[in-house]
Amino acid sequence: MPHLNELQEQFGAEGLSVIGVTGESKSETENWVEDKDAQYAYAYFKGREIMSVMGAGGYPHAVLVDPLGEIVWDGHPAGLTAAVIEEHLTGALPVPLFDFPKGASKVASALGKDQLGKALDAAKAYAAKDGEQSAEILAAVEGHVDLRVGTITTANARGNYLKVVTQGEELLDALDDEDPRAVELAGILETVKDDDAAQDVIDAQKKLEKLLGGLGKLKKKDQANSLIEKIEDLVEDHPDTYVVTAGEVAIKRVRVLKAKLR
Repeated sequence: MPHLNELQEQFGAEGLSVIGVTGESKSETENWVEDKDAQYAYAYFKGREIMSVMGAGGYPHAVLVDPLGEIVWDGHPAGLTAAVIEEHLTGALPVPLFDFPKGASKVASALGKDQLGKALDAAKAYAAKDGEQSAEILAAVEGHVDLRVGTITTANARGNYLKVVTQGEELLDALDDEDPRAVELAGILETVKDDDAAQDVIDAQKKLEKLLGGLGKLKKKDQANSLIEKIEDLVEDHPDTYVVTAGEVAIKRVRVLKAKLR
């Protein structure tokens, strides 16, 4: 698609990777790629599981995944604008890990294992060598770590305590203890764990996740209505907390699915 070619060309150097996914045969795909002059990578995936994960009801459908691996936009590919992409480029690596320069192989390996402390050390050693590219790699890794930490501090400020304790603990394990960002994270986690109100919110968020775990089993509208009522009860029991925000999003998801049921 010309539109996706243009986006890849415009933002590829800033960390955007356009990847087409298809369940069609190799011959059909290659003919399509040649006919449309697609200038981006593509992959094969049989079945409709990936469509379900993306919440797609048909083809073509596109999603924008941010540097943290979260879907931040979805819709028809033609609707994906440069402005939306620019909004989510912060913290993106300049090139995919498999395209890192040979001298930065230790950086790529550590990032692939989410060993951020080791990745930073390797990036600093690489940056000590001459060359503009090595400095760019270090800046990209530092930016990615800052983004990861920033999402936890933002989640804490919004009262999204489940995200704080789950992703925050994983991030703390990935950083070196001496890193000032690790000290900041440890303080946030300790405060949340000692806060009874925060723990109550976490329990409610876990209940909400459990309720949403049954989305794939819904077959009838009545079942969807029942699920919505349970979510509404949970929200009502936790006013003025992040449960309200999460519950509203959850209800929208159920209603979208409900529209497709009998």
